[in-house]
Amino acid sequence: MDALTDLVIADADQLPDHPSTAPQARALTSREREIAALIAEGLPNRQIADRLGIAKRTVDTHVEHIYSKLGISSRVQLTIRLRSAQ
Repeated sequence: MDALTDLVIADADQLPDHPSTAPQARALTSREREIAALIAEGLPNRQIADRLGIAKRTVDTHVEHIYSKLGISSRVQLTIRLRSAQ
């Protein structure tokens, strides 16, 4: 799962050879990657929204999509995955 998460975060063009054994993952959009990086810096959603000039609710929605795509449920998990992918 970690290898697949790394591919999603990196927006890889190809998935592993055995798709039947790998969970279906969707790549993060460029905006989701941007927001994920800001989360990893420790910014709360309100500050991310202010920095990007978008509504907090929009950030909330992006965060939900990021969690869903990566199969995670917390900012800590996201930060760990992003830092381990570097």
